[in-house]
Amino acid sequence: MSNKLYNVGAYGIPQSVRLAVGDWRIDRLKWSKHAIQQAMIKGIRAMVSSDQYPHSFYGDDPRWSVVEVETNEFGHPVKIVVRRKVGLQWTLVLVIDVEGIVRTCWVNLTTDNHRTLDKSKFNYP
Repeated sequence: MSNKLYNVGAYGIPQSVRLAVGDWRIDRLKWSKHAIQQAMIKGIRAMVSSDQYPHSFYGDDPRWSVVEVETNEFGHPVKIVVRRKVGLQWTLVLVIDVEGIVRTCWVNLTTDNHRTLDKSKFNYP
């Protein structure tokens, strides 16, 4: 059995996986070198006010939307993609692993409808 990848825009995320992500409690996010570079290159620090810049992640925080989850062979989440509105027109997107490491980040316009999503990369719930 191998890892599975679920996305809300493709076929959805199984309820059991959503509940497991809701239990995540990461008091202090650790930013990888790549994520820090991307935040600088893409001007994210300037775009996101200091009170909105994420230092922690709690799966049940309503400010975050889980949009993608990768699970291991036992069905446990190992990586998530979450988004959070920052300002009127921007959405901050983070890729966080189970150890609380932000692997990468980017911003989208809140109006982005993800038409280019390749559904063939995702599993059915």
